[in-house]
Amino acid sequence: MEGGGQRLTRQARRQGQARRETGERFRAEMERTAEFGRRLAELGLLVKKDLQITDGEGRRYRLQDFRIVDEAKLAGVDDATLGELHGAGQLGWIYAHLISLGSATRLPARLAGTAGSDEQASVETTEPTP
Repeated sequence: MEGGGQRLTRQARRQGQARRETGERFRAEMERTAEFGRRLAELGLLVKKDLQITDGEGRRYRLQDFRIVDEAKLAGVDDATLGELHGAGQLGWIYAHLISLGSATRLPARLAGTAGSDEQASVETTEPTP
């Protein structure tokens, strides 16, 4: 019986260690993401926007006061800074973000719980309302 208890204790220690490592990785990624956001803000690449989605049935959904990367400002970033962003792995994140914004037209169908056509839906980003 004692061997079974030792096995459970070892297993509990391994599980505890795995949880701690997961928590540490999560905290590290959270800090990396915060650092990325600070860098985008420092470079002046973030702009505030509101997003309004109207689905095919005329229902409106609004996400207010969020930040996105401004493509025109990104185009004005000098080569050295672009190289720095690339070297840090952040340029890919920026382009993934921009691609994700292009997927916003699929939101109405997802909100409705359908995989139907987005032809009647509209998505609009605007300057934030005061």
